[in-house]
Parts: sequence; structure tokens; C-alpha cells
Amino acid sequence: PVLAAEPAPRRVDYPPFSVPSPDGQYLAIWSDDDLVVRHVATGAVRKLTAHTDKESACEFAWSRDSRQLAYEWCHETGPGQKDLHELRVIGVDGTGARVLRSKTEDDIVPRDWSADGRTIAVAVRKASDDTLHLGVVSAADSTLRLLKNFGTATTQLREVVSFTQDGQYLVYSRQKT
Repeated sequence: PVLAAEPAPRRVDYPPFSVPSPDGQYLAIWSDDDLVVRHVATGAVRKLTAHTDKESACEFAWSRDSRQLAYEWCHETGPGQKDLHELRVIGVDGTGARVLRSKTEDDIVPRDWSADGRTIAVAVRKASDDTLHLGVVSAADSTLRLLKNFGTATTQLREVVSFTQDGQYLVYSRQKT
């Protein structure tokens, strides 16, 4: 039998604020207040959002199948008012854009997707009492379920929030400041 040679490893320099897709084909990049994806092999770039002076993409998380991104969309409301936040989902090809959680004062940041793509783990900072929560949002019907209250703003939910492979549990790291 003839054995095919494995492709030579290739160095990829990641721009700041970028995260590779789980399958390694794309980079999601937070660039100039927009969410952009770049195909690693071809270099092709697709802008997924269009910010304004008062609206912008914030943090994001890849679906496990690398087909979608969940991201926080921020609405600046003005002096003395609380900003509004949305949890949105969009396909890596720019299709299927939808709002899961609409214009809430609560900061809602996607952290991970379940393997089956049905649930998104989120960090939620409640505007009413400045407490931080770990929760999950249904990708199908947008319901939010808060799972853990970490207390006031002196607690940070670090970048590591991950579903277990079977989707039954969330693993997280926490740092008190």
C-alpha cells in the first residue's frame, strides 16, 4: 500500500482578540467592534456584524461543530443610563442570524456551547444587584436558566467555562478579586 504523506505543520499567527474554531478551519476575530471570521487555509475574510457608533459586537463563543458563533451585542444608551446587551447567534457563513436574548440591562456573555448545539453556557452580570451568575441559554427557544450565583462584582468568571463532553455538567474557573 502507498502511504500518503501528512501535510507539513504550518504556523498560523493569530491576531489579537481571535479564537480558532474547534475544527481549526476558521479564526473568529473581534476587530474594530465587529465580529469577523477568517478562513485559515485561504485567508478569505467575512464580516459577520456591522457596528454603529452606539452598537458593537463584544465577546463570542464557537459552536462545537464550528458552524455558528454566539456573541454579545452591546448597545450604548448614553450618559447616566445602563447599556443594553443582547445574546445573538450567527452562522460562520453569515446566515441564520438571530437574537436569543434581547436588549437586557444584564451583561450576558457566551462562554461555550454544548456538543449537541442545543445549549449555550453564559456568564450573566445582573444589572439590578451587580451579581455574577453562570447560566445556560437554550439555542432553540432562548430561555435562560441561571445555575450558580457567584455574588457581587468582586468575583470574576474567568475565560474557562466548558461543558463536559456528555453535556451534563459545566466546568468553570473562578477568581476572587
